[in-house]
Amino acid sequence: MAGGRRLVVGDIHGCMKQLAAVLAKSSFDPGRDTLHALGDFCDRGHENLAVIEFLMSLDGLVAVAGNHDMFLMDYLYGGEESRHWVERCGGDVTYRQFRALDGTRKADVADWLCSWPGAIVADTYIMVHGGIPSGWSIDDLLSCQNAARPHDSTRDRGGDLAWDRLYFASALAFSRGSANPPLAPFDTDKTIFVGHTPTDDGLPFFCPHYHLVALDTGCGDGGPVTLMDMDSLEYWQA
Repeated sequence: MAGGRRLVVGDIHGCMKQLAAVLAKSSFDPGRDTLHALGDFCDRGHENLAVIEFLMSLDGLVAVAGNHDMFLMDYLYGGEESRHWVERCGGDVTYRQFRALDGTRKADVADWLCSWPGAIVADTYIMVHGGIPSGWSIDDLLSCQNAARPHDSTRDRGGDLAWDRLYFASALAFSRGSANPPLAPFDTDKTIFVGHTPTDDGLPFFCPHYHLVALDTGCGDGGPVTLMDMDSLEYWQA
């Protein structure tokens, strides 16, 4: 929004109280500031519906879909829960909360989730939930940005932006002195914002050589949620 800040939040995982607290710490103004979200709005926490309803209420929200959002999307469209999602990925509370919704509301949430792409390429930044698979180009990311259903489009190209961890692992290996990280830095001068892989210390991870800022700091598993100014890289946690 004109005159406001561009803020980006890492994985929220159904933690509405923490999200509200970190937005308050940053003095977020929904009338001026633009909130960007890196996906994984649900699962593990206990306020999954509240998080999604809040995000749906924001004008100008910019987001990418996370793997947990895709589990929920598939349930809302298909009607059957994945046992892997419910039993192993923290989706049990999410499933119970959304199972209680009427059909119209389920369809509204499903369509809203499906409106978010697998990647966003903007003037100074790239947003993906997990990472950028080996061999991908800006054109691949742009194709996913423009696709109708985010996770199908990424899988068609031999990778999955919502699940990829290798780019983060490569940046981490480089930062720890490895001479042979698995992947080379992506060819861009834009800052790449990712979530998905929790950092070891509950703090954002920065690797300028890989143009990477990682913002999954373990919210939903006892860690904080992290909100960052995309231009100054100032951040807040709750």
